[in-house]
Amino acid sequence: MYRRLIVFSAILFFSLYCLTAFSLTETKKETKWELVWEENFNGNKLDTTVWRYMERGKDDSRKYHSSNPLCYDFKKGKLILKGIKNPDLTQDTATYLTGGITTKGTISFSPGRFEIKAKLNSAEGAWPAFWMLPYPPDINWPGGGEIDIMEHTNHDAIVYQTIHSKYTKSNPNNTPKRYTKSKFDKDKFNIFRVDILPECIDFYLNGEKTLSYPKVDSLSDKGQYPFYHDWYLMLDMQLGGKWVGTVNSEELPVQMEIDWVKYYRLK
Repeated sequence: MYRRLIVFSAILFFSLYCLTAFSLTETKKETKWELVWEENFNGNKLDTTVWRYMERGKDDSRKYHSSNPLCYDFKKGKLILKGIKNPDLTQDTATYLTGGITTKGTISFSPGRFEIKAKLNSAEGAWPAFWMLPYPPDINWPGGGEIDIMEHTNHDAIVYQTIHSKYTKSNPNNTPKRYTKSKFDKDKFNIFRVDILPECIDFYLNGEKTLSYPKVDSLSDKGQYPFYHDWYLMLDMQLGGKWVGTVNSEELPVQMEIDWVKYYRLK
């Protein structure tokens, strides 16, 4: 009986020790990051000390950007970015108009964790995206890299998360794997996330890791990992282009709702 008691006590002690160790480990993981900035879109207009309207460009991803108020809305603490048919071609000759905002020229972010909670709606030719480019913005693409936190096309049931760099442009199908496709809930808000670390970039969808893109020292001279510098952020609705395809104007307007954006730094 005494021997059994000793054995039981030993087992109980070991179990408690493991549980405590596990709890400490989990606590350590949970406190690894510190929230230092967030945008909740609680007002009824854009905070221009942080955000600017994205400028129109020649590339497919920016050819319809506009500051037209019809492309933007604020409802119940959410920013709504829209893609619409241009209602007045006498004022703007673009066939479509899209809403997009950026921190370019206002604030930049050092490497860390970025999370965006949003609900994506679908249309043929729709291309909502959350992406990042280097700051200062005078580094010729893709020399400083590009991080696509989320891209969605058309009525797809998946989202893309992608890395671009000088190396991936020259070796698009080479290792390490530079992009991932993940199923998401089209009817709900989802949380899209990227962690930029010295040794890797990790993508997440609703808390689940979808891809880890590692730094490879032997490829550093080929521009494989130029990611540990400051960034600016872009949130935009886009329409059409070679990758996405033709826009079905009958399915417009299309929109996405952004609940919040959060930025964390390592403690």
